[in-house]
Amino acid sequence: MKPRHKYLLQFSIVFAIYLTIPLSLYFFHLTYWTIIAALVLWFPFRSFAIFLQNKNFFNILMNELDAQKFYNVVYEKPSFYPISCRLDAEWFVGNYAKLIALSSASLKNAKTVRWKASFLSYLARAYFEMHDHENLAKTVDAFYELPKYTRNPQRFLAKYPNLQYYKAYLDKDFEKCVTLIEKRTAYLEKKARNDKLYGLINRSNLAVEYYEIGEFEKAKEIFQQLMEVAPKMDNFYELSIRYINAIEHNESPTLTLQVNEEESAKAEYEFCSTQKRRKRENIIRAILMGILLTFLVSTTNTLGTAYATYNEHKTYAAEFDAKLNDAISRKYDSDAKFIEYFVVMNGEDPLEAFCLVEVDGRLDLTSAVTPNNGETANLILLLEDIKIPGEYTVESAVSVYKITFYISDERLSESEYQQIVKYSHNGTNYWFGIKDVFSTIPAGPNF
Repeated sequence: MKPRHKYLLQFSIVFAIYLTIPLSLYFFHLTYWTIIAALVLWFPFRSFAIFLQNKNFFNILMNELDAQKFYNVVYEKPSFYPISCRLDAEWFVGNYAKLIALSSASLKNAKTVRWKASFLSYLARAYFEMHDHENLAKTVDAFYELPKYTRNPQRFLAKYPNLQYYKAYLDKDFEKCVTLIEKRTAYLEKKARNDKLYGLINRSNLAVEYYEIGEFEKAKEIFQQLMEVAPKMDNFYELSIRYINAIEHNESPTLTLQVNEEESAKAEYEFCSTQKRRKRENIIRAILMGILLTFLVSTTNTLGTAYATYNEHKTYAAEFDAKLNDAISRKYDSDAKFIEYFVVMNGEDPLEAFCLVEVDGRLDLTSAVTPNNGETANLILLLEDIKIPGEYTVESAVSVYKITFYISDERLSESEYQQIVKYSHNGTNYWFGIKDVFSTIPAGPNF
């Protein structure tokens, strides 16, 4: 499975798990708890989503140290990934011309200080590894113009220690450079997760620092280590070769590139078109996610309403069963047992409430009536000692109708009965069928 597809599958599973608790609370109509749960769980969900992203994509760089593999994954569908992934892909394969062109185009279209700082960081790294001090100085100067547009300049600068390093490097403040490298090394050593990539960046900075202060043997030793540890990280490999050649042949490690206007325009067009496609795909994903959430919420609401209705009916049935049992105990002196209760319909209208009662081994048919607004139930005997199978006609206790029914221990044909009720007793199934409902009042004269 491709990394992108694997990530989408894992993300979908995690998102479904994230929705489970809020929707479960919503199901039970706990609206406030639903909102709280959704907000609280958002942070671990987001953290885990980032973890999955790193595991599926950035792990190729962080721990596999395979620049070309990462490049192929990103450019298989560039609109799926943020622009930073494409910049990383160009950086670590050592494509500085494309990195500079794409970073410049991104910087030109950046709307926020944070994004401008990020793109300047990529530009600065490209010029630093190319040993292009002139353009590196221009880039660092542009970065240090940004803090005045922020509320907390010191906090802003602290987020970009790499730019602080480049400034100290340009100022030839090598003591500060070493201090920054040591701090970064100590930070990396404290991290629970050992990201090899950041260690390589730090080691390459140290090697360049040794080169600048004339400690060529130390610099050469580190560059050789980089080549051995990360042969598939093209930028570090080529950087090491350039600096080792510079040391051995007493020449400059500067890499000269010409980024012409045509390449810049092409990079800007690529950036804009990819960003538009990414934005369009994000809108489509957001719409689909909205439809999914609407469906889930509406379904949960429907199920919750149905569940609440079911509970109400269940509660009412339990209460009515208790009233029937109380009525049975008042109606019969002997040990009587409630068997089944159902409403006889006359067309679409309820007519009579039949209640089957077992009394001393016989089966009685009673009518359940609820006076005083249903607070209690009373039983009126309609038929005593019903034989099964058998057909009977009884007079309604609450209306002017007579009801003919048939009771059997075999399934009844629906075409022959107006209403059929199935019930079980002592492990046996029975069928109670209403055959006819007719009025006891004679029809008036037909004038």
